[in-house]
Amino acid sequence: MSDGRYVAPKETFTDFETRYEATGFSPKALAVQLTANSEFYEVISGAAPDRDQAVTAALAGLNLLESSTTYPLMLAALPEARRRDNQRRRPRAGHRHVARFILRRFISGESSRGYGQMFVRALSKDEGAPLAALEGYLLERGWPDDQQFQNAFVQFPLYQRGYKHEVLATLERARGHKEPADLTATQVEHVMPQTLNPEWTRTLGPEVGLLMVSRRSIA
Repeated sequence: MSDGRYVAPKETFTDFETRYEATGFSPKALAVQLTANSEFYEVISGAAPDRDQAVTAALAGLNLLESSTTYPLMLAALPEARRRDNQRRRPRAGHRHVARFILRRFISGESSRGYGQMFVRALSKDEGAPLAALEGYLLERGWPDDQQFQNAFVQFPLYQRGYKHEVLATLERARGHKEPADLTATQVEHVMPQTLNPEWTRTLGPEVGLLMVSRRSIA
């Protein structure tokens, strides 16, 4: 699907046969191409690291969102990045765009139905400026704006719904520590007690009521 044409899972083998049957293709050349794609797929799925650590980190963040529907899109972007070493930052930015799109829609209660076809169709929008095309395409597909996302986030039961570790880890990394901690093995634990004593109430200040409403929505 990395060429921009969606193929349903059950039609994969039939489509593969139809594409190459009676075309005079070279089995050896096809095997070389499939082997190369399988190596890219290992990197994209997180089974193997990329030679660029920043790309590995960007893909790891995307995979934490359980985003296998983005693999065809990434499979088109990663080989291009290898061919153009001086443009390495572009695919990383693309990963961030896609990850933010998925996370914002998840928090805002938007449906993920149709992501498989949506991300494949994004490949057909590249007209020489793939990153700008991808950003514009995702905006057209319902990228929640800052206000919509903020309104949804303060009421969202993150602790129960998933992505909590990724959200908190992203916030920690955004602080830009000179010696960042390794967050891969960290766990999410409660800080605020279920029942607030007077000291907690004084410390939280006048917004304690709003905080308790948010706490109840999580619980």
